[in-house]
Amino acid sequence: MANPRPALIPLLALLLFLFPYAVYAQTPSAVPAHPPVQGGGQITGQGVIEGQVQNLPPGTSLQGGQVTARQFSMDAQGQLALDWSGGATIGPDGRYRITAVPIKAKTVYLLEGDVAGIEVKSRPSAFGPGQTSITMNLEAPSQTTSMESLQFIELLNAADPSGGAVWITEVMHLMNLGQSTVTVEDNPLVLHIPEGAGDVQLLGEGAGNVRQQREGDKLLLRTSVPPGRTSIALRYRLPVWLGRFSMSKPLAHPFRTISVIAPQDQLSFSGAGFTARDPIKMTDGPSYAAWIAKDFEAGDTVHYTFSGIPIKQEAYLLSLAVFVVLMTGVLVVFFRRRMGQAG
Repeated sequence: MANPRPALIPLLALLLFLFPYAVYAQTPSAVPAHPPVQGGGQITGQGVIEGQVQNLPPGTSLQGGQVTARQFSMDAQGQLALDWSGGATIGPDGRYRITAVPIKAKTVYLLEGDVAGIEVKSRPSAFGPGQTSITMNLEAPSQTTSMESLQFIELLNAADPSGGAVWITEVMHLMNLGQSTVTVEDNPLVLHIPEGAGDVQLLGEGAGNVRQQREGDKLLLRTSVPPGRTSIALRYRLPVWLGRFSMSKPLAHPFRTISVIAPQDQLSFSGAGFTARDPIKMTDGPSYAAWIAKDFEAGDTVHYTFSGIPIKQEAYLLSLAVFVVLMTGVLVVFFRRRMGQAG
């Protein structure tokens, strides 16, 4: 009888590679044994994957939810490959059925989905010998309101000068080190934005899952932070007088680093505690000068200044007109006094 163990080694390696994609759905001790897979890697037929979304927060709408199935294989050289993908719409009862799934030996399947902005994933599975249907459930991570597992990795500020103003893009990079999604509601994330900032808008694909509320110079952000890395980006416009503006930004959260970037050779920058980094070159785009400061605590304040911002022609003409009027007034007063003294 042939020893089946060597044939399972590539599969085990594949499972270890895919494990991080599903690890949040269960503790390591709860990961089930994978069904054995045999064969020579040829498609032997078509099958069905069905299942149901589980562990969603109460009241979550399933409307428009989608599930995607992916088939991965590993060849004799240990190279990982995506062989196939397909999908289906999640029904109002949370169930789904994916048909015409190619059955192939030495492969595993992984499901991913999005339900009302919540990322749901499955444990890896495969068709066993003779199977044409398998059940794979999508699981949402458990929910918590504790922010202990959140780390505030970086706050990035990008300055983009425009005539008479500067656009500031802020990107907050978070890392959720836990296995539960952190629901930020009663204790929202806070970003301070300067007085006078206008046209505030959230950016990115996840913007629809973030609710913002402005209270003075505070922008309160309520959202859900799943396990792993999350980025929240926003943009606002600041009017600038005489080509210069200064930022004093209180921090509500501790950040490992704060980075500032701006188009290279366009602006002058100064900031307490900041050091210059190598310029950042965008693919087929401009280069950006960069500065970085580290190790900020909640309650600290960041200070920096930009100068050399282009002035709008209207603002320039207005400033010139004011200057001319003032100088004219000074000259008139001067000559009147001289004439009075001469008389």
